[in-house]
Amino acid sequence: MTRLARWGRSPWDDKLLLAEIAALSLLFRGVMVWAPFATTQRLAARLAARSRGSTGPRARDAARVGWAADGVGRTLPMVSCLSQALAAHVLLVRAGHEAEIKIGVTRGSDRRFVAHAWVELDGNVIVGDHELDRYVATSGPGRVA
Repeated sequence: MTRLARWGRSPWDDKLLLAEIAALSLLFRGVMVWAPFATTQRLAARLAARSRGSTGPRARDAARVGWAADGVGRTLPMVSCLSQALAAHVLLVRAGHEAEIKIGVTRGSDRRFVAHAWVELDGNVIVGDHELDRYVATSGPGRVA
């Protein structure tokens, strides 16, 4: 089944969640290209503060947010792990979860600096669970929002 066919058969809640993650990921990616990271952090904090702890359809399950962020990351190649993590973090915090963004660093096989961002909730990786044993977590931005 093609992606478009799966999209058409998906429940509206899933479509909305995927659209929100995609829009936020692209927004953060664009801001990071044109502004300092501190600006991106402030934007993420403001967006996360909206509807914090809401109930109803926006009070999403953390696993579904992770599923959506992973799907968007596979579908939109211009989305970085950091923009994806920021987007998921915003939605998780809005839903009342105490999620944290983690940033890890390592050296690639060519000795170049490599970084990766992921989101944890209660010690479990929600977004970005990709070869995490390679990375040394830094103090990084911690809780961005």
